[in-house]
Amino acid sequence: MFTFRVSPVPTDEGGPGGEPFAVVADSRDVVKWERAGRPEEGRSVSRFLAEVTLAAAYPMAYIAARRQGLVDCTAKAFEDGYLIVLGTDKAPDPTPPAA
Repeated sequence: MFTFRVSPVPTDEGGPGGEPFAVVADSRDVVKWERAGRPEEGRSVSRFLAEVTLAAAYPMAYIAARRQGLVDCTAKAFEDGYLIVLGTDKAPDPTPPAA
């Protein structure tokens, strides 16, 4: 459903170091993310798609990375030690824009 590019912060900056990796949050991760939110947050994939925020993306990426065994840390340590870039599974449209 959602692909995140994850880059560990270098060790000399206090991070875990290591090579960047991709993590895909599938429906199992998204449902856990939706259920983990406080009721007043109203977490839903439709709201996430309408307004993508890093505050929502980090927990979703963390849930997926933990499930896949790519990280073994707390959510706070993930936020502090990893940079993420949000992407989607959908390939970009190769058609050039109209002139």
